[in-house]
Amino acid sequence: MQSVQPTNDAVSLKLAVIGESSVGKTTVLHSFISQCFVPMTMSTTAAAFMKKSVQVDNHQIKFQIWDTAGQEKFRSMSALYYRSAQFILAVYDVSRKQTFDALQYWVKEVQTSGVKNAIIIVCGNKIDCPRAINRQEAEEWSQKMGASYFECSAKTSEGVQHMFEEIARMKIWQGDEDEEEEKGGQIEKQQLKQIVEEKGYQKKGCC
Repeated sequence: MQSVQPTNDAVSLKLAVIGESSVGKTTVLHSFISQCFVPMTMSTTAAAFMKKSVQVDNHQIKFQIWDTAGQEKFRSMSALYYRSAQFILAVYDVSRKQTFDALQYWVKEVQTSGVKNAIIIVCGNKIDCPRAINRQEAEEWSQKMGASYFECSAKTSEGVQHMFEEIARMKIWQGDEDEEEEKGGQIEKQQLKQIVEEKGYQKKGCC
């Protein structure tokens, strides 16, 4: 790994989380942000915004995260959240093969939605459960898609912090966005908020 010069400047990292309903997207994020397991019984509607600042390799990284819904009725909204993302985290449940098979749809959706230069990361969640997909198969598929691969358990927190630290390092290596791009992202976030409010979408839970 190349050494990175220390900096006091905060680096913004925009991340959109995608995947089928009930794979644990929201619980993974709670595990990262709160470092605790928060059981959820209801699905996310439309999307929710979360944020957290972390220190990685002498860099301050500001995660700005859109947690999107996996339900089919909300999929038409997804492209709005992908558009300004620098990283896309595609989550599936290692104990449910159909959620892994659905990654093909989600990755294609991102690639055809006009997202430019976003880095795709695949995450196998619920490794505390009996497997339906082995790690080698998932890694090989991710490699074909040009995506990095991680596994974790939101319930036990295994692998969660490591995954987000590695995503932060990817951003450090990539470099920070320029000021105009940052302003553009802020404008787009305000537009997204307006759309969500107009449509009456609300955050009601996980995943």
